[in-house]
Amino acid sequence: ETLDFLSLNFELRSEDGCFFYAKRTLPKMDTVPDMREFFAIESKIPPPRTVIEEVLAAFQAEKYSESLLLMDRLPCAERKSDRIRILEAAIHANGNQMIAAEAILDDLVQRNSLEPSVFFLKSVCCEQRADFQNALNHNQKALFLDPQFALALLQHARLVKRRGDFALALRKIEQAAK
Repeated sequence: ETLDFLSLNFELRSEDGCFFYAKRTLPKMDTVPDMREFFAIESKIPPPRTVIEEVLAAFQAEKYSESLLLMDRLPCAERKSDRIRILEAAIHANGNQMIAAEAILDDLVQRNSLEPSVFFLKSVCCEQRADFQNALNHNQKALFLDPQFALALLQHARLVKRRGDFALALRKIEQAAK
């Protein structure tokens, strides 16, 4: 992050491996300002975001309704891709819209999706409606497809801890931390 967009009065400097902000030295009034510096600052303005970048930014900011509205701006072909459908299900799940999330996930499972995140999200949805056995089954499918999937390992630990298997829960947490 830089302060370039907040104020042009400061610049990022580095000295002895440390970064710090210092007040910009302004040119003396008796000299003509060097416009190259101005254009260098202008070139730091980031390019416009793509729709998917806007969706992800809203999702990361926990603005789930806004994320879903932005998804409507995606091209139809892209919107139907498994990757985008999984993102949509994750947005619904994080927004506590489990029925909508599960409908998308069920569709992906019916289309033979072998994406571990589909089964992980199914597990989260099942857990939310207190269907712990199905939550564990879906989570085990996610771990079968990707044994190092950290979120699925943590979910597995939570589910087996709920059953009272603290030793297995601890092993799963340690495995996720690796």
